Amino acid sequence: MKNKLKKFTNDNIDKKMKKKNRRSLFKSIIIYFLLAILSIYFLIVIWGNFSERNAGFQINSFIVISGSMMPALDINDMIFSIQVEQNELEQGDIISFYKEEQVITHRINKIVEQDGQVLYETKGDNNNSPDEELVQYEEIMGRYLFKIPKVGYVIRNLQTRIGIIVVIILLFIREIHIKNKENKEIVRHQKRIEMEENKDKSDI
Repeated sequence: MKNKLKKFTNDNIDKKMKKKNRRSLFKSIIIYFLLAILSIYFLIVIWGNFSERNAGFQINSFIVISGSMMPALDINDMIFSIQVEQNELEQGDIISFYKEEQVITHRINKIVEQDGQVLYETKGDNNNSPDEELVQYEEIMGRYLFKIPKVGYVIRNLQTRIGIIVVIILLFIREIHIKNKENKEIVRHQKRIEMEENKDKSDI
């Protein structure tokens, strides 16, 4: 009877431990994912600021706030664009450009020439018609490079580098807390088993 009770108790403890471990693993995956995203974003921001002061390679990052480029780009996707030379731009490229005090990311629908100047007609993939104003090369901040889907939910309200650093630190602290909690659970589990084994030995 005691052995059955011990087995029943241990099985319950093992099940609870496995369930907790699965939850902890899931939380850890999410935390590491967020850390990776925030770290990449932080490095890109630093590099963007550096490249603004130095000629050459420049990457900018933006959060998509409209559905004009769906399904290619969705709301809250985090996109990265790289600065390119004018002769590298082609019809079909997705570009980020500055118009009316805001950054717009649309696709080059047509390349036109007016008065000896090369201009770009742009259009959102989800829009019925092209944008009203043509885009000058000087207004283009970069050509689309890649995206990280839905990261805007995490980063959209982070306005400063200090905010990013604080979030990263908090995530590290949370991860340490989770690991400590797991270790305590393992120790408690081992102590329960040892107590039951000692009790059985004393009953013999």
